[in-house]
Amino acid sequence: MTRLTSIASALKTLTITLQSPQETLQDTPTALPTSEPSVGNEQISYTVQTADLPAFNIQPYSKKWVVIIHAAGKFVTSGTLYYRMKKNGDSISYSSGSVGSNTFYTRMLCFFDAQVGDILKVSLWSNRSDSNWDYDSYMVHPTRICMSEKKRAYATVTFSNFQGLTLSQGNPTVKNIATAYGFHDEKSLGGLSEGTGLALLYNGITNNYGLF
Repeated sequence: MTRLTSIASALKTLTITLQSPQETLQDTPTALPTSEPSVGNEQISYTVQTADLPAFNIQPYSKKWVVIIHAAGKFVTSGTLYYRMKKNGDSISYSSGSVGSNTFYTRMLCFFDAQVGDILKVSLWSNRSDSNWDYDSYMVHPTRICMSEKKRAYATVTFSNFQGLTLSQGNPTVKNIATAYGFHDEKSLGGLSEGTGLALLYNGITNNYGLF
C-alpha cells in the first residue's frame, strides 16, 4: 500500500515587518545636468544594509529582496528626463521619458534580487537646464516568498509596519498601481494613476514563484 503525504501545509500566519523608508527632501532643489553624470557623480547612491531588510516571524524557505528607490523633482520647461540604474558599477537599466512644463516628476526604480552590500546608484539628467531634483528615498521589500521547498505552503499574510509601505516627506499623493508586477525585474514601474486608496498587498501565489 502506498502512503500518501499531503503536499500542502496547515494554514500559517506569516507576518512581514517592514522597515520604514529612508527619505531625503532637499531644502533647495539641485539643478539636473544636461548630460549624464560621470562615474562617481551619480545623484543617488545606496548600499543595502541588513538593518533595512524586512523581518519574518517564520523564516521562508526562499525569498528575494527588491530595493525600491524613488527620485523626484520638477521641470520648468517641458523636456526629457533621462535616468540610468547601476548595481555594483554595472549599468542594468537606462531609459527616458517626457515631462511637461511646470510639472513634478517621480521615478520609482526597482532593483530586483538585491543583496546586502550591493551598491545601487541612480543617475538623472535632462535636456533642459531649468529642471531639478530635490527628493530621493529607498526601501526594501520582499518578493518571490516560498514557505517550503514544494512551494505549496498556504499562509495568511499580514504586514506589521504599514509605514514601510508609504512615504511622508514633502506632499506625496496616494497612487493606485493598476497592474500587479508579480515577476520583478530591474525597471521603472509605470501604469500609475491618481486615486484615493493604496493597495497594500496583491495576494498572488504561483507554484514557481511563491508570494509576491
